[in-house]
Amino acid sequence: YEMLGRDLRLLVADSPDIKTSLKELSIRRDFKKAVVMRLQKEFPYHDPREAYDAVKTGDCDESVGLGLEAVGSLMRDMYPSYSDEEILEMIDVLDLTNTGGITFDEFKKLFIADKRKSASI
Repeated sequence: YEMLGRDLRLLVADSPDIKTSLKELSIRRDFKKAVVMRLQKEFPYHDPREAYDAVKTGDCDESVGLGLEAVGSLMRDMYPSYSDEEILEMIDVLDLTNTGGITFDEFKKLFIADKRKSASI
């Protein structure tokens, strides 16, 4: 069976969970792509500490994680038209512990998580 574009659109329209999952997958992919582009290293990247440090800004509170300034700078390097609203949505998707930012542990899960242990990836 070959799925046509209209089939996918109908499936997404009929299932809000699929729409949300695809959107979150796309957000995670964009974030990872932006990190790898900043590092100028091939994807997938396996040194999350170096990557996290390359993204964080001077005002980054480790207990909260990467916030609007750090994620905004990262994403706008790749896509200058990224809005604050889109960046806040990205932070919300990646912030698994509701700290208001992306902590190092959350960041690390994007790059090296054991998918059997993390349903969010």
